[in-house]
Amino acid sequence: SEAKFDLHLTGIERPARAGLDFQVGYATDIFDAETVRRIAERLLLVLDAIAADPGVSVRAIDIRTEADGSVTPVNESPEEAR
Repeated sequence: SEAKFDLHLTGIERPARAGLDFQVGYATDIFDAETVRRIAERLLLVLDAIAADPGVSVRAIDIRTEADGSVTPVNESPEEAR
């Protein structure tokens, strides 16, 4: 079936246990499964960081994964990243 939105995320609370289940839908003419998986993986990194420290600034959360390797953020020069 055709997606109504380019990308959507639904969080479902399960009363019998702590936490949420997420469902992701996406337009396959825009995204492939691997791209959506990487987006979801990074969202989980953000949610885990916020759960661990509710006072953390979202901007301070590193969403790079091991697969990304050593990447210099756009707003930093290589010297600042060291």
